[in-house]
Amino acid sequence: MMHPYHVMYLICEPFGGRNSLERLFTKLDAVDPLERQHLIGLTLSSIGGTYDTDLPTEEDVAEDLYSAFRERCYKLRNAEVEDFAVTFFVVSLMLNYMRLESDPAHAAASRDWLRGAAAHFAERAGDEELPQDSADKMIRMAEEAANNKEANRQMAAERYQAFCEDVLLELLPPKPPGADLLSS
Repeated sequence: MMHPYHVMYLICEPFGGRNSLERLFTKLDAVDPLERQHLIGLTLSSIGGTYDTDLPTEEDVAEDLYSAFRERCYKLRNAEVEDFAVTFFVVSLMLNYMRLESDPAHAAASRDWLRGAAAHFAERAGDEELPQDSADKMIRMAEEAANNKEANRQMAAERYQAFCEDVLLELLPPKPPGADLLSS
C-alpha cells in the first residue's frame, strides 16, 4: 500500500516552493550515511551516476555514493529543466524503488529467482566455464540473499515509511490539494 504522503506527492503537482533539491538534500544530509545508501542506490544508477566501490570502508562507499548522487541531481538541473522538475523526478524514482523493495510479491518473486539461480549454479559447477570454487561462492551468495529477502523487505518497508514521514513531508506544500480526500 502506498503511504498517504506518497499519494499526495504524486497528486499535488509540487511546482516550486518546498519541493526543491536544496530541501531534499537538507533532509538527506541528516540521514545516517549507511541508511541513506539504501534510499538512493538504485536511483543513482537510474539517473546515470557512478561511484567508487573500492574504498576502504562501507561508510566511505556510502559517502561517495551520496556525493555522486547529489552531483548528478544538480547536473540534471539546467536552464531547460527547473529544480522542482528534477526534484520530482528523483524523488518519484526513490519512492518507486522503495515501494518495490518493500512489496511482498516482489520479495517472493526475487527469492524464487535467487533460489533458481543457486540451482543453476549448482548444475553448472565444475564445468569449463564455471569452476567449482566460483560456483560455490555464487551459490552461497544467492542462497544468503534468498534467505534474507523477507528481513530485507521488512527493512525496506520501514525505510519507505520513514522517508515519507521524515523527508517527503518536508517537500509537500503545507496543505497540499487532495489532503482532505486522503484523511477520510
